[in-house]
Amino acid sequence: MPKELILYRAVLNEEEFRITVDNLKNDNSLRILTLKNLDLSGVEIIADFLSSPGILLESLTFEQSVLGKGLSIIAEAVALNKSLKSLDLRQNSIGSSSAEPSEYFYNLLL
Repeated sequence: MPKELILYRAVLNEEEFRITVDNLKNDNSLRILTLKNLDLSGVEIIADFLSSPGILLESLTFEQSVLGKGLSIIAEAVALNKSLKSLDLRQNSIGSSSAEPSEYFYNLLL
């Protein structure tokens, strides 16, 4: 059974969140990560995690987060990650245009 972790950014301050995510870089068994209530600083921390070598994460879900401009940061990190098979961005504040999310990821595929 894949190892799964659910992190609530709202209960951790930025430094605690960064330390927690940095420690995940050493965990080769984590396959499913769900993140709730992220802000831009949390998105940047997760993007750094995703683009780190050796990360074997297969599924990443963002819930109830304010991604906005951070979506491009996530898109770039996803492009560098070789193991991610599923990215769920439902139930988030992404931006004013419904086309924005698909544009970020479409441009990466070109």
